[in-house]
Amino acid sequence: MVIKFRRKTFHHRFLRGYFYSKIIDAFYSDCNSILDVGCGFGDFLVIAKSKNKVVIGVDLDKTALNYCRANGFDVIRCDAFHLPFRDHSIDGIFFSHVIEHIPCTDALVALTEFRRVLKNKLIVVTPTEHQGFWSEKGHITAYTKNKLKHTLCQAGYRVLKVFYDKCFMFGINDSEFYVKILNLLPIIWLKMNIVAIATVKS
Repeated sequence: MVIKFRRKTFHHRFLRGYFYSKIIDAFYSDCNSILDVGCGFGDFLVIAKSKNKVVIGVDLDKTALNYCRANGFDVIRCDAFHLPFRDHSIDGIFFSHVIEHIPCTDALVALTEFRRVLKNKLIVVTPTEHQGFWSEKGHITAYTKNKLKHTLCQAGYRVLKVFYDKCFMFGINDSEFYVKILNLLPIIWLKMNIVAIATVKS
């Protein structure tokens, strides 16, 4: 079964797929089931399923969900604040490029709901505040590494690690210097993102 990556350049989808593969291998090795909150057209679901993970996607976009269903994925239409799953029933949750679209107060509500269904690990991905961040549709909250860590701690998580995605992907030091350099480039798929790895406090 092959699913296409929608609405992205070849370079963007290749880089995104490479990131997903590395992040799953590095941080979801002890997770059998993964929930992708804000799954869109299923980019992450494709990679996770190829690594024999049990994957479920949730989103509000009917077109995206229909596309995922047509390609064999289990997806549900719901928001991030009311997940239709039992307590502690999901090993891992992936929350990528969504948190910047909601106010901080709503983010805390969503993260608290994730904690209810989560058994093991949460990964959050969000853009850095690069030039053009505020002109992108729907961006209303910008995060730094410290702000994202603080938000996760407020929601009751133990934060294991916070880092920049391109530094992680290319095996270079996690440095603000690289953030400035890549964010100055007029290439959207090279802009730096922040990644946080967290677990539920025991």
